[in-house]
Amino acid sequence: MKGTFHRTETYDAAHSGFGGRVCAFDFNRRTTLSEAAERIMADRRFDQQCRKNVNHTLAGERN
Repeated sequence: MKGTFHRTETYDAAHSGFGGRVCAFDFNRRTTLSEAAERIMADRRFDQQCRKNVNHTLAGERN
């Protein structure tokens, strides 16, 4: 009997990013979407700066 094989991809979260800070006011339901979005973007900028710093450091080690 031939069966159909369904291949699914495994979710693999990259745990190399900062992820952000959890604050008490995250749970008070008074935070606006704009404030939440700004915090998400600030955390993303932090991750990008860390990547640049690592790449810069690694480039210096190669020379």
